[in-house]
Amino acid sequence: MRLFRYILIIIAIISIAGCFAFSAAAAMPDSQWNGESRLSVNRNYILNQKTVLSSDLEVPEGAYLVLDRFGELVIPEGLSLTVKGIISVENGGTITNYGNIYIDGSVSVNGNYISEDGSENEINGELSINREGNLHLTSKLTVTDTGVLDTEGNLTFKHDSLVANYGNIHIQSGGEAINSGRMIIAENGSFQCRGSLTNERKGTINNYGSITLEKDSFFAPMGKLANYSGGVMTDDSTHKDWSIYTAEILKDEEEIVKRGIDISYAQGEIDWETLSKSGIDFVLMRCGRGDIDGTGPQADIRFYENIEAANRYGMDVGVYFYTYAETPAQAEREAEFMLTLLEGYTITYPVILDMEESTRRKDMSNIAEAFLEVVAEGGYYPMLYSYQSMLDDHFSDEIKEKYAIWIARLKHKPETDYDYQIWQYSHDGQIMGIKGDVDFDTAYRDFPEILRDYGLNHLPPLEPVEEE
Repeated sequence: MRLFRYILIIIAIISIAGCFAFSAAAAMPDSQWNGESRLSVNRNYILNQKTVLSSDLEVPEGAYLVLDRFGELVIPEGLSLTVKGIISVENGGTITNYGNIYIDGSVSVNGNYISEDGSENEINGELSINREGNLHLTSKLTVTDTGVLDTEGNLTFKHDSLVANYGNIHIQSGGEAINSGRMIIAENGSFQCRGSLTNERKGTINNYGSITLEKDSFFAPMGKLANYSGGVMTDDSTHKDWSIYTAEILKDEEEIVKRGIDISYAQGEIDWETLSKSGIDFVLMRCGRGDIDGTGPQADIRFYENIEAANRYGMDVGVYFYTYAETPAQAEREAEFMLTLLEGYTITYPVILDMEESTRRKDMSNIAEAFLEVVAEGGYYPMLYSYQSMLDDHFSDEIKEKYAIWIARLKHKPETDYDYQIWQYSHDGQIMGIKGDVDFDTAYRDFPEILRDYGLNHLPPLEPVEEE
């Protein structure tokens, strides 16, 4: 009987010990990964230190690797990380890639994903940049036809980067993408933005597929965006950055010297074939004027003749409109009328507001702003013209800093505390093809190149950048 009691006690002890062992096993934390050992299927791992791979690494399907706030995984040049399972990068954690990353499973980033020069990234599965996360790319990223790049955080594509999208890129509400590199949306690729997209001045987006900018999204079109071979862009964004239409885009451009003239009906009939061989670089022509007799704004009586001839002989052309507006509302109506005159013609220099009369105008800056905003909304690059004393005394510093300036001062080069990009320096020049006097001008920026680069004035896009 006593022996039987001992046997029962031993069985009970073994059972209790087994329960404790089972409970302890169930409560064990995820395995701390040392950065070297092979990852196993159906296991969870935590990396809480900086680890530099010494060989290729695969996260197999079913495996789950967490980089906590102290964890950093570095893929050196020549090595690769292949993700078939799941990686989660927590806030403070970092993936730094100098080699190659292949995502067939899922990578979720609340921290940082940094891909440096020379590295490559291929998304066959899903890469999610969450609200606190960042993707910083100075290399190549390919989203394949099965891949998805989804962000509520920040995407930064720097000037050395190439993003080739054959699948889907989604910028969610609150997400931000800044591109100063090259982005190619392939034929079956799609780019959908509910957040913010900034195409910086050195950025290019070549679209062969579809780009959708949804309502309430923000779009800053400062770089080059062009649709090719069936590419479709749907722009329902309600917040746009108009800085592409300001003098800001001229500040870092090379300063050059180009010689030109400005003309109107006053020059009479012009021999355009002779003028086209005269050696000038550009012509600025009056396209119209405001209302002076109650009949409304009018086209310059020789504008159509002049613009058609200049286009026919391949000359670089800008246009100006002489305003009589006394209120911003009148200025808007004049600008809208002017835009109807330009339809179908090639304009490679700015579209210019000519303001020379201050009589009865209490606020010339507001009148100019109203006119030039309509020009910008029409897709043309705006510029303000007047003589120096008028610019000095009747226009605000804000308007002179915001918009490109064509300034008139005879013989002596203007000395101003604001920038100007075209100088009218003579009213009595002589040139082949024009009888009588003509105004002479100097431009200090290569407007045809700049406006084509930015896709302004409805000019044909640049040739597409081929994927390397």
